[in-house]
Amino acid sequence: MPREHVTTDPEPPARSVWRRRLRRRRRLAWASLVVLAIPIALIGLSRVLSIGYRDGYRMIELRDGMVGYYSNPGYKRFVWLDRGREEGWLLSGPAKVPPAPYRLYSASRSLVQIYVKLWHVSALLAAISATLWWRARGQEKAGRCFACGYDLRGIPRGGTAGHGLVSCPECGAVDDDGLNTTPHHPDQPAGSSLAARGVIFAGGGTGGHIFPGIAIAERLEASGAPPRVRACFAVSTREIDARILGHAGRSFTVIPAEPFSLRPLALWRFVSSWGKSVRAGRKVIREARALCPGGVELVATGGFVAAPMVQAARAEGVGVTLVNLDTVPGRANRWIGRHAARIFSAAPLHGDPLGGSSRIEFVPPIVRSAALAPADAAQCRRMLGLDPGRPTLLVTGASQGARSINAFMAEYAGSRREVLMRDSWQLIHQTGRGEAGDVRALYESLGIPAVVEEFFDAMGSAWGAADLALTRCGAGSVAEAWANRVPAVMLPYPYHKDQHQRRNAEVLAAAGVVILAQDHVDPGRNLEAIGPVLDSLLADAGKVRRMRDSFSALGPADGAERIAGSLAAAWGR
Repeated sequence: MPREHVTTDPEPPARSVWRRRLRRRRRLAWASLVVLAIPIALIGLSRVLSIGYRDGYRMIELRDGMVGYYSNPGYKRFVWLDRGREEGWLLSGPAKVPPAPYRLYSASRSLVQIYVKLWHVSALLAAISATLWWRARGQEKAGRCFACGYDLRGIPRGGTAGHGLVSCPECGAVDDDGLNTTPHHPDQPAGSSLAARGVIFAGGGTGGHIFPGIAIAERLEASGAPPRVRACFAVSTREIDARILGHAGRSFTVIPAEPFSLRPLALWRFVSSWGKSVRAGRKVIREARALCPGGVELVATGGFVAAPMVQAARAEGVGVTLVNLDTVPGRANRWIGRHAARIFSAAPLHGDPLGGSSRIEFVPPIVRSAALAPADAAQCRRMLGLDPGRPTLLVTGASQGARSINAFMAEYAGSRREVLMRDSWQLIHQTGRGEAGDVRALYESLGIPAVVEEFFDAMGSAWGAADLALTRCGAGSVAEAWANRVPAVMLPYPYHKDQHQRRNAEVLAAAGVVILAQDHVDPGRNLEAIGPVLDSLLADAGKVRRMRDSFSALGPADGAERIAGSLAAAWGR
């Protein structure tokens, strides 16, 4: 006789839904394995059946390009010829068709050769089948009672069982698994507006995936209205992630995720890291639940870290919000869009790449406070140790730097020094890791005043000091140029097949506030193509001023405020 159990909202999901999901995953895993195993099984079977025929029938090329098989090498007796027609040609002896086992053997060999040529398809099928099978096995017990298998997701923890424990309503066993359960405190109801709300921002690998999360967290915390927000970040193992969040004073957890690729080694790293990343994500969510009885929300800002975190959130029954930053969403965002309850996009979209056009709310660019100018241009220049009265050019390849931009500026400064010195231009240059020393030495040797750093933590001072910028056009750079109203020459990253950085900057280019140019990578070619564009802007202060004035037509870059307001409204603040 099952024990009576009264639960509060949210209700436990239906067991049939969970079982159907597991069955679908098993079927897909089996289908992938079968498709992969077909040529292997065929060639194995045909090799056994065609013993005695395989060596007796040899294919040779005849006159006029015809192909034939002969049964006896000594007598050259041709028994079957084929040129893609039904009939055969008789050279000596009666024409016959080779035995069926030999034809099966030949066909299976051809199929295997196709699989070998399409090796990435075979590898992908193997990865999909192994991953889905492992997930189906691992999740069969996830969120279920260890004794009877009853689905425990959504059942509040606490009560007489103690914090972090849940009592199975089916058999009465006490389970400390904690999977897919909601923390519950007797003195602090889960639905109370005073309970702390946890927000996990998932994204990393570049500053462009972390900065929007910081911006939204700042606005949520600044509102001061209940529930109180506790923000944490799930990021990649790259050094830039830890540096950005460490300087911002944010708590974060490193997720061992790897980007997806069809290259064999990279594909193996992605597959082998997926399970570890999802488990790490689930641990982060459980820890957040223990600290935040008001509930937990996952906000994905894109990148390879976001995908396993969203999978962890789905397994834990946590709501997912997607913040899309690019006009052409990446693989991770396209997958996340199908599972997100809310979608915000800081860039216009063509078609419905996120699979949820009715759920998308378009917002302006998202910019953190550290990237906004803290004072006027003269004061920002003083903060950086520059002359407050001289015009300033900002050069940046975003958080990771750009070697091709660094190389172009070295070529430009060496050959166009008189252009920079004529109007007394000074430089702020963010080079990225490992290149600041060489660039700084070059400017010093040419007598060009410059502040050169691998990375500026207070990027707002750099933008505030700049009259003009030479930059990449990732979503973060576009947003920061927009928010600080700095005209720019923007060079899209040249190796993106979809050219999404160019698409990101098209809104600014159409407004006449930036000039889009192509990065040819080679410094000499870039000097020929981009040099004249930069010359004209450095020599024409009036044109730069008019470009800056055109920003007024774009409106404020207040996307972070709008997203924070929408999330707060959804939480019932």
